[in-house]
Amino acid sequence: MPRTNLEQTALIYVTQLLATAVNDAKKLGDLRAKFYAKGSLGELYEITGQISEAKQLLSRALSNIKSGSIGINITDSQDTAVPFPYPD
Repeated sequence: MPRTNLEQTALIYVTQLLATAVNDAKKLGDLRAKFYAKGSLGELYEITGQISEAKQLLSRALSNIKSGSIGINITDSQDTAVPFPYPD
């Protein structure tokens, strides 16, 4: 079903906000916030049918978690709230 102009505008706005959140978190050195922003951006890509981009973004985020390089404990229930439909 085609999206309305308002829906398209809202999706573009949300995408820009999430991209800004990723950049701000990176500047602040907040790896956890950067991870969540990237995960949310990946979910948005999935919702908008950009599956390839979503897989790429979410796979990288999951890889960083598994490697422990961003200081997130994968067994902590708070840190597993973001779903990852594309495991390695």
